[in-house]
Amino acid sequence: MDAPTVEEVRKRSDYLAGKFPATDGDEELAEWIAAADGLVSSLTGRAIGPEAEGEDVPAALVALAKRVIVVKIEAMVAGLGGNFAERRSSISSGNLSSFSAGSYAESYFGPEVAAKAGMLDPNPMIADMLWAMTTEAKKEEWLLKWQGVEPPAAMAQSFEWEQRPGGYGRSGWPGGY
Repeated sequence: MDAPTVEEVRKRSDYLAGKFPATDGDEELAEWIAAADGLVSSLTGRAIGPEAEGEDVPAALVALAKRVIVVKIEAMVAGLGGNFAERRSSISSGNLSSFSAGSYAESYFGPEVAAKAGMLDPNPMIADMLWAMTTEAKKEEWLLKWQGVEPPAAMAQSFEWEQRPGGYGRSGWPGGY
């Protein structure tokens, strides 16, 4: 799949259109698109952009792929490319895991918690979008990483009854079937 163009990204996101105005912000926005393409490709196992490796994005998921790239760019720009206030806001937006009013306390849902929860992004909506795009092979890889258990398909193996110790066949008797 081809990466979304600068114009497509601006049409899908008022935030990015404002941050990277036409002509002045083309080059910087193109860099963010390339970064997001690479990130989404590596997380999902899908080939997005000119140099990406992986499975092709099915036609039914192209619109989702373009949308997830845009929201990843928005999240990265707000968290990494914006000013201090935007970065601070991005840390707390949507990532609140608990809150208490008495003696005020709050905690946030960070990347390490996302990994423990088996999510590809700390934002549950983005995580769902990424998971929907993920190839079956990449899903197995992620599940193995998160759970430390081989998926059932990878554990299946053939078994030669005649090769069991003692030469027992299927019937349980030596040489028997």
